[in-house]
Amino acid sequence: MESAWQYLEENNISGWLVIAQFWIALLPRLYFSLLGPGSQKGPDGKSIWDSKAPRDYPSRLSRARAQLGHKLAEKIIRSEAAVNNALENLPLFAIAVLAANLGNDDIWQINSWTIRYIYLRVAYTYLYIFAQDNPRVPGEARSVVWLASIAVLGYMFLLPFREGIFV
Repeated sequence: MESAWQYLEENNISGWLVIAQFWIALLPRLYFSLLGPGSQKGPDGKSIWDSKAPRDYPSRLSRARAQLGHKLAEKIIRSEAAVNNALENLPLFAIAVLAANLGNDDIWQINSWTIRYIYLRVAYTYLYIFAQDNPRVPGEARSVVWLASIAVLGYMFLLPFREGIFV
């Protein structure tokens, strides 16, 4: 039986990880909006999250702020911002994976940098939603993790140049 390391050395999973990152990006919305507190009834008797009018969610959330409590409402708002941020970065990630795959034969390197990016995005999302209120987590932690994820993307764009493909 081959180990996970051997599998990652022999099989390029970076394309599948782009799809996985899309679903990972939606997890905060799934938890906070559909399954969690966003599924509660608002002051008007309707669910705060309405799949028929998803763009009305922020305004419905602000109307239900008193009912939810300030801290919970802030977490839900930050979760939506984290989802939006992840979806905004997804095309850049997909293009970086494509660039890394252009002429680069080192499958392990492509896979490992792709996985690093996903780990950093998960950490960023956690810090964005849950660590804002934690006095033990410095305010700069989220920015440092974001910057690290952008550095990983930059490195992935440079992988074909390192291999001498475009030189």
